[in-house]
Amino acid sequence: MAKITQLERLANPTGDELAVVADMADGGKTKGIAVGPLAMAAAMPAVELAETARDGAEAAALAAFVAMGDGVYDSVEDGIVGADDGEGFYVRGNDSGLELWIRDGATARLYVAFATRSSLRNNGINLWEIAKGDGVTNDTDAIAEAIDTAASWKVGRINCGSDRYTYKMGGDFHRSPNSDFNRGLVELRSSIALVGAAPGSRPTFKMAGGYYNPGGLFSDRFWEGSFIEGVHFENLILDGNIAAQTWNASGGTDLGGGDAGADVFQHSHLVALLLAKKISARRCAFRNARGDGITTGGRRDGVVYDFARDLLVEYNDFENLFRQGVNAATNVVRLIGNRYSGDGFWVGAVTLEVGEIVDVVQDFWAAYEQFDFRIGVSPPERTPKWRATSAEAAARRIHLRRAYAASGNFYTSYPDFKFPGKLGRLSLVHPKIWQGTIDCFGFDRVHIDQPQIENVYEDTTDHFLIGPNSIHAGPARDADRVTGLADFIVSKPIIRSDLGGPGIHVSRFERVNIGGGSIVGGRDAGIRLESCGGSVTDMHIQDVGRLTVGGDAAIRDASSSAITVFGTGGDLTIADIRAKDTRVGDARRMTQAVYANVSTETLTRIRDVTGRNMISGVVKDVNNSTMTTGASDGERKLRFNSPIEMNGGLKVDGPIEFVSSDGDLNITLRAALGTNTKLSFIKGIGLEAQIAQLADGTLQVNIFENGIATGSPTSSASGRMSGQLCSTATSSRLAS
Repeated sequence: MAKITQLERLANPTGDELAVVADMADGGKTKGIAVGPLAMAAAMPAVELAETARDGAEAAALAAFVAMGDGVYDSVEDGIVGADDGEGFYVRGNDSGLELWIRDGATARLYVAFATRSSLRNNGINLWEIAKGDGVTNDTDAIAEAIDTAASWKVGRINCGSDRYTYKMGGDFHRSPNSDFNRGLVELRSSIALVGAAPGSRPTFKMAGGYYNPGGLFSDRFWEGSFIEGVHFENLILDGNIAAQTWNASGGTDLGGGDAGADVFQHSHLVALLLAKKISARRCAFRNARGDGITTGGRRDGVVYDFARDLLVEYNDFENLFRQGVNAATNVVRLIGNRYSGDGFWVGAVTLEVGEIVDVVQDFWAAYEQFDFRIGVSPPERTPKWRATSAEAAARRIHLRRAYAASGNFYTSYPDFKFPGKLGRLSLVHPKIWQGTIDCFGFDRVHIDQPQIENVYEDTTDHFLIGPNSIHAGPARDADRVTGLADFIVSKPIIRSDLGGPGIHVSRFERVNIGGGSIVGGRDAGIRLESCGGSVTDMHIQDVGRLTVGGDAAIRDASSSAITVFGTGGDLTIADIRAKDTRVGDARRMTQAVYANVSTETLTRIRDVTGRNMISGVVKDVNNSTMTTGASDGERKLRFNSPIEMNGGLKVDGPIEFVSSDGDLNITLRAALGTNTKLSFIKGIGLEAQIAQLADGTLQVNIFENGIATGSPTSSASGRMSGQLCSTATSSRLAS
């Protein structure tokens, strides 16, 4: 037994306190449990556990004693004392913490139950016992205190309840020093998990209405330069309540010509963690915000930019977000099974934007994501020709948006225009996209695996940050000079499109690998390569090409081929291509299967290409500079063109047709000086005839019978044939 005469309330809680929040006048019914700083907010005394560290039961009894104000207490670890005529408080443990019992003689009753630090670590803090969650009361302070308490006690988990709870968030936004950007209403701490009851029963965190240029819900203090780590959201709905907010809309010809002070890069991000590690969100909904669903990034300290790291976002819904669903300018990103739809996505649904050439962002992996932009339209800010608040801008909104947008170093040229290789290692696995595109600028080592893209025609004229290509990759700037972009792979694409640009458009990659899929439809070439090396193989390309056949013939041909190649960026192979135009008559638009405008600086091989129902032919070799074999129009007509020297021999099984569509047909036999040149005619295994030019310039016709000469050769030293053949038989044989 111990007697306590006086305990003073703590002025500065350290986070190592335990206290009780209970209505002592109401039969001891527990109204809620508070720990750490929450005890202060509830005007309840707290006890420094270090003073009573002998056992948890004594600490609990001590806290209850202080709450009562006076008295004597006894402590028992595992139950009520069996025999004691005196009155006292007794403590016993249970699964959720500790219970305080009061005994009067031989009877005892439970007075109050409360949690210990260990039980909170096992079970978490129940947010609804601290905040109202009624959708009316401003719960911002209660949410912030729950987060602070969970962090300081290292509890981690905050249970947010079921869909019966709506936590209204309002008040003043946090701001970083020397910045006008509104950040979040609540600042997050390390090792915190906000968790709802279940995927089908999710509580809502909703921003209060009435803001002008609002900030977001949750953010970090990135300007202090310290990472927070281990932040998790699960089974929640985060709602920016955009319909109840106002803002100075951006727009106009310079993206700042809207209302005074307009800022198109507005920061109403639902979750903004710019300097964080191990961020995760699972089965949440992020919706209705004038910003991003989740934004990451970093903090620049002088020249070096310290990026967030390790982002895991899986099975979430991103809806009606003005700027981006996920801003993933982060090292080590995993996005799995998320869905994106609704209005907005001004920049893109998922973006990686990097500003400076010293920055390093790598290791992005996204798999099995869905982008349905048939639902919702782009914001009017994306039409900078008109003020965003104008009727013209509203009328020009379209469904087409970017699903993925990787943009690196738009603002600064590389030294010597050489890509430094600091941005890359991107993998997109099996994305499903409706009315959307993929852009990848200034990143390399990119693999897009099994994309499925379906787009109907929409006019992208006068739209900013959107193009008519289903997949587009190249330098972010200085597109005609940058070198050093390494690998870009698109495997097994399925593209159905009627947009105004190529299905796949790639510029200035040293190693492109596109193959194993199909492209059907589109108002330009199926695939367009500019200054690239690599390969395009095993592709079916159908019904592509320009709508009109007028204008410059070269432009028409380049824009109406299954595959169009300009320039040389390395050895290139185009093989096993099946091009087909199913339209008839004047409705046909495909001029040829392959259009190649390349030089002989590198080797361009074109082989086994079929072009059915082409307008002009199978292969258009503008500079007669490719090595083409096995080109067919579908009727097994073989065309062979090899202007590039080959060291090996050539053997063709089947008929050979030499065709010149531009005039005279010239066939040249070239041999080294001082050697003979022979053209031999063989039936079976026997030589029948031979035309030979000897090393001295003499031209001969030699006649043979199964390889045996049958007469003297007819020859002319001047190189002209003259004289009679040796016999009538040999003359007839030669003539035949």
